[in-house]
Amino acid sequence: MIHAEAEARLKGVTSEALTSVNKVRRRAYNTATDKYDIPSSVSATNLIDLIIEERSKELCFEDHHRWFDLRRMKNRPEIKHVFTLIGDDGSKIGTETYTLYTDDKNYTLPIPLKERQNNPIIRN
Repeated sequence: MIHAEAEARLKGVTSEALTSVNKVRRRAYNTATDKYDIPSSVSATNLIDLIIEERSKELCFEDHHRWFDLRRMKNRPEIKHVFTLIGDDGSKIGTETYTLYTDDKNYTLPIPLKERQNNPIIRN
């Protein structure tokens, strides 16, 4: 899927990009026919969207792929999570909202402290 996406981003709709993504789709749908293939008439933007959607299906039960995909994208969405605060007696105390903004530094992993201590040239 990474190969198909890279090909589509660099060159648009190519037979190589379509072959890569359709190979995965045929395996997923357990068919040797082109019934579920993405047609070559698709636009480059739609192809990339379809590839990302297919990647999320293919890797849905593997940890952290969504976060890594979001991190490498240019147009990162703003993500909000609302947490409910529950008291010791089980009653709702309130809510807290955490927001990951479009260009937030938290879209990247910090270099571990031990690595920074071992190499003072490395910065955050």
